[in-house]
Amino acid sequence: MRNIRYSILTGFVALSLLMSGVALLSVAPIVTAAPAEQGSTPRTVTLIEPSVVTTGTTYSDAPLLVQGQDAAMTTNYGSVAMFVTTGANSTGTMTATLQVSPDREIWADSTEIVYSFNSTGTLATNTVTHRVTLSGASQTGIVRTALAGAYMRVKLDVAGTLTPTVKATLR
Repeated sequence: MRNIRYSILTGFVALSLLMSGVALLSVAPIVTAAPAEQGSTPRTVTLIEPSVVTTGTTYSDAPLLVQGQDAAMTTNYGSVAMFVTTGANSTGTMTATLQVSPDREIWADSTEIVYSFNSTGTLATNTVTHRVTLSGASQTGIVRTALAGAYMRVKLDVAGTLTPTVKATLR
């Protein structure tokens, strides 16, 4: 009786091991596909060409058509570096703010929430707007950030007379 139990138990263990091996062999390997239409190479776009701007608010074009393509479209890119310069004859102050949109109708300043601990150890949050302020001639600034939305543009708030140039590199 004892040998029969031992034989049945051994048979079940052997059958279990055999079935586990078959199950492992029949499982297809997990394959992950690359994200569709990845931006293959970085591209640089001129958002505002050098031209004289006076006091007021100016926006870059969106759509920004370059050779039939909308250069303001940010789909398939994850980050942007916006480069802003003022010309040699500039005599004012300018704030260049990166704006994003899901559809070229609703525009919002690009922002980021920054978390920090204050001196008492309490968690604090600050909202940082992605912008750069330049004063005077021959100044340069940069804003780097992750992208949100499907389109971008730049808003220039100018006091005085400036000749700005704004370019963006998408990655």
